[in-house]
Amino acid sequence: MDIEGAESSVLKDLIDSKLLGKPNLYIIEYHLKINDFESQKNLAAILKEFSENGFVFSLKSVEIAYEGFQDILLFFKNPNKLDN
Repeated sequence: MDIEGAESSVLKDLIDSKLLGKPNLYIIEYHLKINDFESQKNLAAILKEFSENGFVFSLKSVEIAYEGFQDILLFFKNPNKLDN
């Protein structure tokens, strides 16, 4: 999911409609605003929501922040639905 800031809105819709667990795998690009509590809080909420829905995750970030943002790739998979 690379939808330039609308990730939270789409994830909320998936959660509200009970469809978050349908896909086996998500890859989300998250734009973390450096030194911004709300941005960090939002990232933590995303990780928590996926964890509570049975997903495991890994993160990959770009080391250099650009204009106060750091791009982070979030990989979520549901180990109960994947063979590997």
